[in-house]
Amino acid sequence: MANTPILNIPLLTNNQAAKEYTINDAITYLEKASNDVVTIDFAAGDVVLPQLDLQRYFWFRSANVTGLRDLTLPAGQKRVFAFDNSAGSNKVTIKQGSDSIECLTGEVYVVAATGSVLKFLYNSVVGGSISFPNLSDVPNNYSGAGGFLVKVKATMDGLEFVNPASGGLTFRDLSETPDSYTGKGKFLTRVNQAENALEFIDPSSVINVIKLISQDTTTRTLSLGDLGAYIRTTNVGATQITVPTTSTAAFPVGAQIHLRQSGAGLLEVVAASGVTINTPSTLFSAGLGATLTLIKVGTDEWDIFGALQPL
Repeated sequence: MANTPILNIPLLTNNQAAKEYTINDAITYLEKASNDVVTIDFAAGDVVLPQLDLQRYFWFRSANVTGLRDLTLPAGQKRVFAFDNSAGSNKVTIKQGSDSIECLTGEVYVVAATGSVLKFLYNSVVGGSISFPNLSDVPNNYSGAGGFLVKVKATMDGLEFVNPASGGLTFRDLSETPDSYTGKGKFLTRVNQAENALEFIDPSSVINVIKLISQDTTTRTLSLGDLGAYIRTTNVGATQITVPTTSTAAFPVGAQIHLRQSGAGLLEVVAASGVTINTPSTLFSAGLGATLTLIKVGTDEWDIFGALQPL
């Protein structure tokens, strides 16, 4: 009498007498293979599952998993089955051929055995996906990897943890940064003009250069764009420069702004409501060519010094 190749269910033969026996056996075996449960006792150690058990049962329940255990399936046997390790106190590694899947304690896995390869289908805890350390081509735990990065292995067949401080991704490996430090000792890093990458710059090209602003109208309220600037008033009439509150322009404490009366018109510094400007005399420039400096010393407090008109 012939049997089916996967579940080993008996088939009818030509002119067979009492066919109901074979049919009933086949239905019984199919029902068991779809629903029945068997307990696998790991008390004595690893277990090699008999082929007939894999063919006759669907649900395999672990018992006495007192240490790390292996469950080896018969080579070549195809089957979709469930492995229940919900009561186990250690993980069980299911093996077939050279392939394996780790079933963690407290979980139920649905696995497809193809004969030589095991395919994970479902996990009761995470509902159809599996945690990162249980994937076959990644590290198997997080131990000692706090703060590490994940990168593709040099062999391009899996992922690995790497310490960013040693052997991991460096600044020069990033795609939007300079690829070498050569010749860049004591250089600074800034966003490039295209605003799509970083670049190294010589500090002498920016630190020793001050922003020049020509003020040819009679009024100006300082803004953050004036931070560190040298503003030259060129109007023939009087010019007022207003220092705003922090809520209007959030200059940092220590900010400096330089002013110069470069035209005939007198330069006057005006404090917005709520702003204090500490002056030794007035807030007017002393005349053509007079230069003043404002330094922010508090939330809404500035000092001024330079060529000021006396009281």
